[in-house]
Amino acid sequence: MLSNIPFDKVFESILYPFIFISLYFQVFMLYNFLSNKKKMKEEEVVDWDYFPSVTFLLPGWNEAKNISVTIKSIQDLNYPKDRIEIFYLDNNSTDNTKNILEEEIEKAKKISSNIKYFFEEKQGKHHAMNTGLLHVKTDLVACLDVDSTLHTNAMIIAAQYFKDKEVSALATCMQLRDIKTFWQRAQAVEYVLSVFWRKAYSSIDAVQVMPGPFSVFRKTVFEELGNYRGAHNAEDFEMTLRLHKNHYKIANAHKAFVYTVGPSTLKGLIKQRVRWIRGFLENAWDYREMFFKKKYGHFGLFTLPIAAVFIFYVLYAVSYTYIKLFQLWYVKLENFFVIGLHLPKLNMDPFYITADVFLFESVFIFTILAFVLIVSRSITEDKNKVISNFAIYFLAYPFVAPIFIFISVYKFLFKKENNWVLQDNKI
Repeated sequence: MLSNIPFDKVFESILYPFIFISLYFQVFMLYNFLSNKKKMKEEEVVDWDYFPSVTFLLPGWNEAKNISVTIKSIQDLNYPKDRIEIFYLDNNSTDNTKNILEEEIEKAKKISSNIKYFFEEKQGKHHAMNTGLLHVKTDLVACLDVDSTLHTNAMIIAAQYFKDKEVSALATCMQLRDIKTFWQRAQAVEYVLSVFWRKAYSSIDAVQVMPGPFSVFRKTVFEELGNYRGAHNAEDFEMTLRLHKNHYKIANAHKAFVYTVGPSTLKGLIKQRVRWIRGFLENAWDYREMFFKKKYGHFGLFTLPIAAVFIFYVLYAVSYTYIKLFQLWYVKLENFFVIGLHLPKLNMDPFYITADVFLFESVFIFTILAFVLIVSRSITEDKNKVISNFAIYFLAYPFVAPIFIFISVYKFLFKKENNWVLQDNKI
């Protein structure tokens, strides 16, 4: 009979190593973060006399609604205007973007702000960014999505990290703004949690990805490593891989806040995460020689393998859960035909609670997530509804995350068409 097939033994023998890796990862990252607390405080000290010149690259397509707000957030920075240039990189817009930019350029002249407009007919974010890079003459290059805005101290805080001559690139602290829908509230928690993980990775020189909404580079990075590539619609991750492969140091500015917009619907969220996960898989495959190589530091030995293992761990765990549920309902159905409907008695005695490894792992992960959320929220000064949003995140993501991953792995394995994307609010 199907109920006698030993699925449990077969699946659990493979699942237990994944559980061990997961628990080890949680503890290891927690230790890295806590051991770095003193250095984090030192990084928050700002030298108000240090202002390297910077060019902001703003790639956009049909951004007439957002461009003025984004430009204003740059002009309002606590940073000398004569040390900033703004390049708007129009990726073949068909709306009123150009006319609005012309108005912004005229207004900028009155406040000594420098804005330049570039039109790029080729489609794709990397094409637009590379057009801007051809004209950059400043010390730093800041990449900013047009649906994102900056905290007034974001650039001065980011600049401090480049006092260290070894730092070539900088990841920043992303937060969601304009949170209105159920799915945006779930994402808000995810973004807050990512502050912790990014800083923990940074403490071992293994930053996983340069965030698309706001990241900063030395100009020399592009001169030495080349410009952006198509990179399977994940040019930010490919650039991160290229930096690590060539032993360039990436830091993380946990107080350089950028506020971006998340997909408002489940459909939009799935599309975004499929792009991210598929981009990871395809770029990781392109750079597969970095896996488990000591010469690439913790990024090659730890970050890349853990990220890949996690994807297949989720696939495996979900498959295991479905098989367990199928077994359970098969047995219940057998019992129904034999003895009829029989409701079990509830026994609230804690002695009878099953203390298996899966229950322990669930409780452990929940506890870690709660702790990480509290710590990350204190860093970001997040004002959103933490408890209710955390409940949404913890209950909703376990059901939708497997959807992202299954679709991504399917498209990766079967090489499905990967259409260009400029920004996630355009998909």
